[in-house]
Amino acid sequence: MLLAVLEQAEDRPPKDGRVYLTQDLMRRFRRLFGKHSLPGDWCQPGPPFFHLRTACFWQLVPRLGREDHLRAMTTSGGGTRSIRENIECAQLSKEMQAALSDRAAREVLREAILRLLRDDGR
Repeated sequence: MLLAVLEQAEDRPPKDGRVYLTQDLMRRFRRLFGKHSLPGDWCQPGPPFFHLRTACFWQLVPRLGREDHLRAMTTSGGGTRSIRENIECAQLSKEMQAALSDRAAREVLREAILRLLRDDGR
């Protein structure tokens, strides 16, 4: 998912540091997933979008009235329906916003992620 966000930032950095689970982001995710996945991996953009909430730079923003439900969620449920119903977007930290706005920083992040994938056998 981060590779897809980085790629999308090449075209347009997230406005106000917000990342939305759009068709464009999911298309990029699926293409990159096909390139870097292992046999048996499931191509589901919802779970990585949701589980990035554990990263210090990615905070999920609930839809209005869905705050309690989002707090109670422990999984995305596999698909994107639950995300669309409960999550407006992900809010990036100011540091990540700055990194996504800088071409050199994006490249450093991309290389670090690709190195981790290679180390994982991908």
